[in-house]
Amino acid sequence: MPANPEYAVLLEALEIIKTKDIDFILAVGGGSVIDGVKFLSGAATFEGDEPWDILSKGIRTYKGMPFGAVLTLPATGSEMNSGSVITREETKEKRVMGGPGLFPKFSILDPQVVHSIPKRQIANGLVDSFSHVIEQYLTYPVAAKLQDRIAESVMQTLIEVAPKVMENPSDYDAASDFMWSCTMALNGLLRVGTPNDWSTHMMAHELTALYGIDHARTLAIIHPSQMKYTFEDKKEKLAQYA
Repeated sequence: MPANPEYAVLLEALEIIKTKDIDFILAVGGGSVIDGVKFLSGAATFEGDEPWDILSKGIRTYKGMPFGAVLTLPATGSEMNSGSVITREETKEKRVMGGPGLFPKFSILDPQVVHSIPKRQIANGLVDSFSHVIEQYLTYPVAAKLQDRIAESVMQTLIEVAPKVMENPSDYDAASDFMWSCTMALNGLLRVGTPNDWSTHMMAHELTALYGIDHARTLAIIHPSQMKYTFEDKKEKLAQYA
């Protein structure tokens, strides 16, 4: 599976699913693999002629083909949510899909896999998960104190474990906190009852679609300037976080 799950590749997998009468999919990998399997889950039960319509028309999946996940790269939180991001190289598009039928039936998270991940990808995972929290947290104050405290805890945990897991990926405790923080960052808990701002991700998707830059790197490029641009609207929440 490419780093950004590619529609054309997924269509080949979808053909295998249909011709081999497959009824369960196991995603072994990181967010790209799990996202790709979510597309396959929705497309396998889709009754339309063009599977891309699921993404281009925002068609939600209420009953997909069941699948499980074995996480090998912490970052996106896809192992505990129903969202998916798919790239279409021929049109330079990167679109999202989702629905209650796209939750994994189970997900296996083993922190011991972290020691085999290249440091570039560990850094990507740290940035991606931190950004996921920021997008949900950094808007404006509302009556959601518990979500704020959880979001702040996830961000603080990532800040504390980042140097440890980068220096020694075999540190089981640091790897555990890293992996669980990535899951907590985007499992839906933080966004309950809160306003979200995914503008950085939307801009980042365009950069990845056009230039093939790592998703996390595009977020790291955009976030600082985006925060300066939106400072007046977000200064209360920035002050709270500080």
